[in-house]
Amino acid sequence: MARKDDLQTELTENEDGFCTLQVQSKRGGGTRDEDRVKATLGRNSIEEIEEDREQFLEMVEETMTERRSSNQSDSE
Repeated sequence: MARKDDLQTELTENEDGFCTLQVQSKRGGGTRDEDRVKATLGRNSIEEIEEDREQFLEMVEETMTERRSSNQSDSE
């Protein structure tokens, strides 16, 4: 059964203009079938975040895929 990942993003900008994009991804709901990844991208402006956003999200997805593969291998 395929499960949908829960992906949450939060973009913040502090007073000096430094911006962060925080991404949290969760798959599964049980103790033994749950994977979580949390990552933060920091840049000097929102424009710089937007330039790197797609590649950053791809890295998070690749990490989730690696975690799933690792967990499946561990359970076999």
